[in-house]
Amino acid sequence: FPLAIQRALGGPDEVGGAIAGAALLFYASADVVDDAVDHDLASDPWTRWGWEQATNTGLSLLFLSLTYLQDTLGAVRAAPALTVFVHAGHSMAAGQHLDLIGQDLEQATIADYTAFVERKTGASFAAYAEAIALLCGREPAESARCGEVGEALGSMLQMISDNYELWNPTLS
Repeated sequence: FPLAIQRALGGPDEVGGAIAGAALLFYASADVVDDAVDHDLASDPWTRWGWEQATNTGLSLLFLSLTYLQDTLGAVRAAPALTVFVHAGHSMAAGQHLDLIGQDLEQATIADYTAFVERKTGASFAAYAEAIALLCGREPAESARCGEVGEALGSMLQMISDNYELWNPTLS
């Protein structure tokens, strides 16, 4: 996804590569932490290491994503993207909070579910698109619109995944 946005905007390949690498680490971080706090960890290696080590691994991946972006592009050039990633991380934590407080899906409204999805996967995809747009030299308003497209795509993908897991629980 990040490379497609970079190419669509005509930005430099190094920007697309840097955001794609950081996005991979950022997403892996969120995935591991989500599985740890939801007690959905795969058996290996987590049965030996435990959810605590999984959480630590997820946090390490988060910081590695930010460090990778800064090391790849330089601190000054990466600064706008780093800010976007940090804001996305905060939104994702808020979405995870909603997940942890136990919103019962049977009682949740469509608006509740949509807000939850937008704050989690939607926020990460929004960050990837907005960060690339900023680093490709787009104005903040246009970059924000790219983020909105990313949020919609990420939310849609999460909803498809949730629907699949709902109807195919043994396959998830």
